[in-house]
Amino acid sequence: VYSLSLQDIARAAERSARDLGFDRVTLWLKDQDGRRVSALVRGSDGTGESGERIVLSLAPPLTRVAEVATARRRYFLTRHPAKDLAPAERRPLMEPVDKVDGYAGCVLVPLMGRRGNILGVLMVGREKANGMALQESLPPLQALAHNLAIVIENTRLLEKARRHAAELAALNEITASVTQVRDMQEVLNLILERLECVISYESAFIKLLEGREARIVAQRGSPVSLDPARSEPEDLSWIEVPLSLQGQVIGCICLGRREANAFRREEVQLAQVFANHAAVAIRNARLYEALQRYSGELEAQVAARTADLQVALERAQEADRLKSAFLSTISHELRTPLAVIKGFVSTLLQNDVQWEPEMRQEFLATIEREADHLTGLIEQLLDMSRLEAGVLAVDQRPCRLQDVYANVADRLQLLARDHRLRVDFPDDLPLVHADLHRVGQVLSNLVENAAKYSPAGSEIVIRAVRADGQVLVSVTDQGEGIAPEFHERIFERFFRVQDEPSRSGTGLGLAICRGIVEAHGGRIWVESVPEEGSTFSFTLPIIRDSK
Repeated sequence: VYSLSLQDIARAAERSARDLGFDRVTLWLKDQDGRRVSALVRGSDGTGESGERIVLSLAPPLTRVAEVATARRRYFLTRHPAKDLAPAERRPLMEPVDKVDGYAGCVLVPLMGRRGNILGVLMVGREKANGMALQESLPPLQALAHNLAIVIENTRLLEKARRHAAELAALNEITASVTQVRDMQEVLNLILERLECVISYESAFIKLLEGREARIVAQRGSPVSLDPARSEPEDLSWIEVPLSLQGQVIGCICLGRREANAFRREEVQLAQVFANHAAVAIRNARLYEALQRYSGELEAQVAARTADLQVALERAQEADRLKSAFLSTISHELRTPLAVIKGFVSTLLQNDVQWEPEMRQEFLATIEREADHLTGLIEQLLDMSRLEAGVLAVDQRPCRLQDVYANVADRLQLLARDHRLRVDFPDDLPLVHADLHRVGQVLSNLVENAAKYSPAGSEIVIRAVRADGQVLVSVTDQGEGIAPEFHERIFERFFRVQDEPSRSGTGLGLAICRGIVEAHGGRIWVESVPEEGSTFSFTLPIIRDSK
């Protein structure tokens, strides 16, 4: 019996009532909310021949069925149903209409539950009088109603138990998803899919808060509008339950049906319980996504730091190699002028040789030149040491770039003696804020490099122009040029593009130039194409009031 459906119960009630001499039977059953009764006609699903659902309200004014269903009457008995029953009550009992006048009467008996609650109404009718009077049929009808109430109550309890089991299974599954599912969108879709197993809906969606705005992130079912402003209220039911964690709302779940008052209180409560579990699943998915994102960022940072360390290690190894090469070079560079000076001094000191005045003068000039070269090497080492210590002195004063050139013109002519040196300074150059000696040192180093790496007889050009509130100075040669990968590295200390023994130098000149220019607040760089020459440029600040 417990496995019977309500339709099976209605058919069994009809058979039992026919045994008592009644032709038509209608079971009126209360809805779960207790506000209406619906008719189960001849074991059907509650629809008449027209397919319309037959429903009576239990709110005043009460019909006869409502009076019995709300305990306003213990039962109702009439021999004139067409007169005493409302049309909605007569319709399931006395259809077709042409038989209304021939009905002999009907009886309405309440279906009482175990706790005295009324489950509905048993309504029976006769088309004509037969052996048993309506009054005499009341006791067996009450017994039938009692048995039907037990069966209906048990059936509903069993249905409720099955529904509760399905709800628990769905809740357990969504709880399991908290630890099993990692993808956020998969979690959101699973929430709506499992929710449909326990609460029927036509359309559902999940909104999550993003700042002050709520955005739909998942949707399931037909596109039913849940906006009351766009739908007739009597044709629409919707519930919206919050997704909250530790008192903080993170979004909501919305469910909709195209039916008035479609959701029971139990369904709303179940939806809220479900939403609480769903909120945990969403939080865990967010945490997992954040962890994955952080893990990816951390891996990227570790990889970047590892690459940086590898580059730093390679640079350190390269610096160590360059330092070793520098020590070897500087030893040679220092030893060579010393050997020349020692050789010529020893020659002049020989007592057994009488040197001609011209030869003696040539020896002394060579000694002076090598001494100057040795002094220059020592000055470079001292300047590099000052730069590394951050104590390089720069005495900036207003001066003309022409004065800077004039201060080192003889040295530049000597350095470029095998080349054609051309100077292009416009007359309207503004005053610069510079150290006359140090900027001359930069020009000397750049011209010396240009002469060293360009063929004899080629042109070396020194230019100066005003640009962007500064004076731009450049030294251009027609030499070998520098590959792009070395444009930055040539300004590092000890670095040299060429290591041929025929090319003298310590590898400190350009590093010192950069230190001096940056100490003036300017910058230095190179533009070069291999086999087409190079242009070294640097900037100097101008005096603001200078025109």
